[in-house]
Amino acid sequence: MQTFSLGKVTVPAAGTRVNLGTVLPANFPADHKATRIIVSQVSGTTGVTVFGTSAVVASTRAGTIKEFQPPASTGLKGYLHSR
Repeated sequence: MQTFSLGKVTVPAAGTRVNLGTVLPANFPADHKATRIIVSQVSGTTGVTVFGTSAVVASTRAGTIKEFQPPASTGLKGYLHSR
């Protein structure tokens, strides 16, 4: 199994869909299928990030698989530990 990183996939404008199949590297074999996709939101971003099917509706969020809320101003929630 090979790993192909897409790196940071930038959305041209808020609410614009980005088909991940269009940003695959040039050497990606045509007969390969994804077995795992890891998606996360970049720290410091504002607004909600939505990962979903090709039928996601921005106004209702129908078709959403995972919704990422913007991180709190103090950092990512759940990762703060006191010593």
